[in-house]
Amino acid sequence: MSARTVAKLRAEHKISGRVFPDGCHLHHPGVPALAKPFKSGGKPGEPPLLNWNWECLPKDFGRLGHEALVVARAEPHLTAVHVIGSAEIWATPAELYTESAPNQRKIAGLDKLYRRVVLLEVKWNPPISPGSKGALVQLATPGLGYHTSLTVVFATLAVIAGGIVILVQRRRRRLSPARVAFLFGSATVAFVTVASILLEHGENNRFRFLIEALTLVLTVAAVAAVVRARRTRDDQQGSTTRGSRPRASTAGAEDADVPELLVPAPGPREP
Repeated sequence: MSARTVAKLRAEHKISGRVFPDGCHLHHPGVPALAKPFKSGGKPGEPPLLNWNWECLPKDFGRLGHEALVVARAEPHLTAVHVIGSAEIWATPAELYTESAPNQRKIAGLDKLYRRVVLLEVKWNPPISPGSKGALVQLATPGLGYHTSLTVVFATLAVIAGGIVILVQRRRRRLSPARVAFLFGSATVAFVTVASILLEHGENNRFRFLIEALTLVLTVAAVAAVVRARRTRDDQQGSTTRGSRPRASTAGAEDADVPELLVPAPGPREP
């Protein structure tokens, strides 16, 4: 945000412009991680980093949230650019992050194989630059370029869409344990995705890393359910075409629902 906009909003008393909260009564003065306002171990010549575990910060979160909304309304274009940039960073493989780069280099060969084979990583030039915050991932990326994971993007969309399908079908089909588990996982993926894109700018892929395994497992479950349901439907159609009675499932009620996790079971057909 430009200095002129900041000055204007401050003159209108819409924001305070204060980036550092006042002191407070410390409940744990003997615990450095909670009592110190700045992180230790900073580099010489660089400004100290704020300690986000400092006990005086939570009481200031309400003000910061309110002022963030004021700025978003005052600068909708800038806000949209930052949100798009956050989404571009979000899609970057999680291990391509500045602070994890030293560890990543120790397993560079295995990591590269995982990114290429599982994450389907591709190098690209984002249509909208993530700005200075993009350096957090760009500096950790081989070749100092931007990379994105096709698997992460499409798997996330598939898992969220699967949860929506289950919600739409809930009036026609009971929520079995398998469907409830998938719905809960889908809601978790949706929440983390939205929060990591809208509420952060710079470390979006690091936040997404927490649900990467869950996203992949749910995607495999959804694909397997669709494939098995289609096979069952094809078998029943083949039996009907040959003039025989459709094969009845011998599985229990709960087991029968697993292959139909997202696809409704075919209804009875006329012989």
